[in-house]
Amino acid sequence: MAEVKKTVSTAKTETNTPASAVKTTATKAVADTKATETKKAEPVKEAVKKTAEKVTAAVEKAEEKTTTAAKKTVAKATATAKKAAKAPAKKAAAKKTAKKAAAVESAVYIQYNDKSVSSEGLVTRVKEIWKEKKNKAADLKDIKVYVNVAESKAYYVVNENIFGAFDI
Repeated sequence: MAEVKKTVSTAKTETNTPASAVKTTATKAVADTKATETKKAEPVKEAVKKTAEKVTAAVEKAEEKTTTAAKKTVAKATATAKKAAKAPAKKAAAKKTAKKAAAVESAVYIQYNDKSVSSEGLVTRVKEIWKEKKNKAADLKDIKVYVNVAESKAYYVVNENIFGAFDI
């Protein structure tokens, strides 16, 4: 009962107070409510701020990983391009080596009675005959020489359609 009396007396006091006092009390109550709300909102704001920082850090990390992956891809592509560029050079070097291996020095000598003729000498003689006939060296594509020891003659065929012979 004592509480009810206090509440009633407080209500009477408040109703007896001037309007300015009521306004002040109301303003204080609103300010207190705002302060309480602000205090309650601060942890939420802080949580939002922390979350935003985490998201920003995650985005930066993802961008860094993407950049690193892109750099690795570019490096791999560059390495592949360099290998591809070197491949024809290696093939050309291999062909040169093969040609060198195939270009082993060799000589064929034909000996009969007291005479000796080399295959190179026979081919050189055909080239001389070709030039004597006022033909261009660039037109000379193919030379075949046949030796007839019994006749002491060499027969030749140039570019598969020009025939001739000479004494050896």
